[in-house]
Amino acid sequence: MREILFRGFHENKSGESVILVNGAEKRGTWVEGSLIKSESGHCYIGEWLVSSKAIQFYCGGSRKHRTETRYLGMGFALVIPETVGQFTGILACEEKKVFEGDRIKADEEGEISEYSIAYCGEDDYPAFDCIPHIDCDANGLSYLKGADYPIEVIGTIFDTPDKPKGATHD
Repeated sequence: MREILFRGFHENKSGESVILVNGAEKRGTWVEGSLIKSESGHCYIGEWLVSSKAIQFYCGGSRKHRTETRYLGMGFALVIPETVGQFTGILACEEKKVFEGDRIKADEEGEISEYSIAYCGEDDYPAFDCIPHIDCDANGLSYLKGADYPIEVIGTIFDTPDKPKGATHD
């Protein structure tokens, strides 16, 4: 089963990362986990603790069994909605996860190219792809991975212009 995972930026004054969102600098921390979006548009990312236990009970004079499952949200952090990106399922160099919104560098047989990763569902193309698009017979991100070109995460689309080249998200 593939991993369904999200990443978003939790704004806090003690955070080590600084990003740009709609032209404004935000200090905080990147967090990964499950995504909850409220009706008001707030987004939270964190972990679920799942607890299951077998229960015996009597119904109509006979003993029955069932499993009771409880879900408890752990450590959910409020994140800036514009920064939420889904894990693409692809691992870059050093097993680093590639998320929607990441900037990557690919070594295509000695030619170094940089791309940002976007979900193209709004374009009737429900997949993660490289921007700018790669002229190939397949999805650009899948093409890079399938051709076994080295991919390196070099940052996010929210990085500040003064961020050192090669700096990456947490």
